[in-house]
Amino acid sequence: IGQTFFCLIAALALVTSPGWGIKSSAQPTFTKPLYPLLIMTTAFIYLQLIAGATVRHTNGNHGLIWHFVGAFLIFVHAILVILKVPRQYPEVKKLVNPAVSLGILVIVQIFLGFGAFIFKIMLEKPAVPRPAEVFFATAHQSAGALILVTSVLLTLRYFKLDIGVKS
Repeated sequence: IGQTFFCLIAALALVTSPGWGIKSSAQPTFTKPLYPLLIMTTAFIYLQLIAGATVRHTNGNHGLIWHFVGAFLIFVHAILVILKVPRQYPEVKKLVNPAVSLGILVIVQIFLGFGAFIFKIMLEKPAVPRPAEVFFATAHQSAGALILVTSVLLTLRYFKLDIGVKS
């Protein structure tokens, strides 16, 4: 629920910002819309957070395979976003920068996920959690929230740009 609230607050900040009402003159290089890709990417990320919460709160006993499948789907979608957004809107930094950020965050998230997996699942559990276990688990969860909010804001910016929303 925390990540959902974070996204709602970020979306509210975006749509109430002074720049939101300014209509862009940017035209896509290609005509195929990115709606399906961006919506599916955001949906996969949200479902991944649910799978991650299941893994975290059941000590990795449930949902781990779905968490790995979700990570793979998000990785593929992040690559597609990185390839398509800059190609279709090369001059729109408000789309290109979040698209690239999404890709970087996903790569960082994969490494944090491996660290969390090693310390939380593979290694023997000590009575007190190791500092590295705490770091990887917390950083992995936080990066997941950043990935979700980046995808939500990218999707909102694309919708506004593509349909020419004017406040």
